[in-house]
Amino acid sequence: SKAELANLVKIIKAVAITFNIKDLQTLTANGKIDADFNIKSNLKSVTSSGYFKLPDAKLYYGLYNIGLDNIKAFITLNDNNINIQNISLSVLNQPLKMYGTIKSDSTADLHVTSQNLSLKGLLIALGQAPLMKENNITSGTISLNADAIGKLASIKPSAKVLLNNINLKNIPSNTILKAPNTVVNINSDGKTFSGNIVAQNIKAINP
Repeated sequence: SKAELANLVKIIKAVAITFNIKDLQTLTANGKIDADFNIKSNLKSVTSSGYFKLPDAKLYYGLYNIGLDNIKAFITLNDNNINIQNISLSVLNQPLKMYGTIKSDSTADLHVTSQNLSLKGLLIALGQAPLMKENNITSGTISLNADAIGKLASIKPSAKVLLNNINLKNIPSNTILKAPNTVVNINSDGKTFSGNIVAQNIKAINP
């Protein structure tokens, strides 16, 4: 079946306004989803069939003056195997991509990459736009290499994140944070997380 992305956004906005959530009213979208699939999983096995396609779409959030362009997705779910051939988008011409597989025995091999992606755009892509209500972000980019490997029930994620030229103001505390260069490494054995942060010349200014 096919569905217009704009119509789905209209439904989301209508539901939001019934709960007096007005921030989504400046959200607009275009593009068409082509999907016909079934999927079930108990984290030990996966049963799936069908496909999910999003040839080309755009999303614009007027409230924060930021857009997601070139949103594309192509996922096949045949023979109880999920093959994420491509999920991608771009913010200010900088891409974020996801690809990988989840097999019928729930073994996952997933990867996410981005290069110089706008921090504001990433927050919107992750559904965290409300954070910008209390944080005025004037600059900042993120480069990311993340992997998630192993059984779904005990998956082992790892990530290396480069934060560059972060400049934001936390409105409630009236604090300005400047972080020109920060490297974050995160690892997990499937049960606990560990990592380290290397930062240079961080400044927190509270007049």
